[in-house]
Amino acid sequence: MKIASIVALLCIVFITSTAWAEGQCPKPTRQPATIELIDLVNSDAVFKSELSQSIALGQVINNDKISNPVASIDDYYDFIDALVTYNPQNIMTGQLNGATRVSMDGSNYCNWNILDIMAYSYFLVDQQLTTDPRGQIQFENDKFSNWMRSIAVLWGQYLETPDSAKYISDFTNDPNFGNWYCPSEPYPTFQAFFTRELCPATFPNGSRPVEGYDDTNTVVSVADSTSAGWWPISNDGKLVTTYDGVAQSGRIIKGQLYSNVHEFISPKPTETVLAEFGSIDPNKFNGGIWTHQFLNVNNYHRLHVPVSTHVKLI
Repeated sequence: MKIASIVALLCIVFITSTAWAEGQCPKPTRQPATIELIDLVNSDAVFKSELSQSIALGQVINNDKISNPVASIDDYYDFIDALVTYNPQNIMTGQLNGATRVSMDGSNYCNWNILDIMAYSYFLVDQQLTTDPRGQIQFENDKFSNWMRSIAVLWGQYLETPDSAKYISDFTNDPNFGNWYCPSEPYPTFQAFFTRELCPATFPNGSRPVEGYDDTNTVVSVADSTSAGWWPISNDGKLVTTYDGVAQSGRIIKGQLYSNVHEFISPKPTETVLAEFGSIDPNKFNGGIWTHQFLNVNNYHRLHVPVSTHVKLI
């Protein structure tokens, strides 16, 4: 599985703290992805204004240079250079003045914790620019949205390189990771660590027991997640949703309203999932259950997906 699939929209409260600095980070050379962004900014005055506005709104929320160092578009360019060449680190966080201490170090991005730098990448462009529910810049501009997707792909490619394995011991030495995977150190890349094998002796009934693993009537996922609810599907494929006894028109999935399961399963012109995995008969889901599982940024699945396959970006 490619770590390029790691994406999440977050609402973040940053806490001012002293730096975790281990030294000045070498400034990466200007990356191809950053050059592509510069061209996009220079060719689209409206987008340039929106990006500047989103960054400025982030500074209104938090102007601390340690936890929010990007204060201009030029700062954002430097951040992207660092992001697509970032070597994942599992820096232990603790308590400072009774609050959670974030592991950030200003523009020394090589000293940041993996979860913090991932979250920050969305904070910068997740500010509400309009009153529309989808009024953030990544929804307002399709070219920028596609560029953001390419960033995930590029970072995933970097994590296939030997340099990305530099701090794997941060993770393997963390007692929270347990002993349920088969060690194969030294891991040659971060991707090799990320897709490490779970040992049959300890999974699924050992360190991380899985409820209903051998029950064919139970759907089991190895990913930690939080249930955002479940709803019945009518015998003709309609999604039956209520809130406080009031009928609703459907459920929002990735910013789009769905009320008919058949429409949800059927491909749109720009989607390739059925071409990759074959056609699905929508009628199979009539009378079934619809569930929405939320995968948070700090769930275990963000740091390990024990499957020998690839997730297709569609």
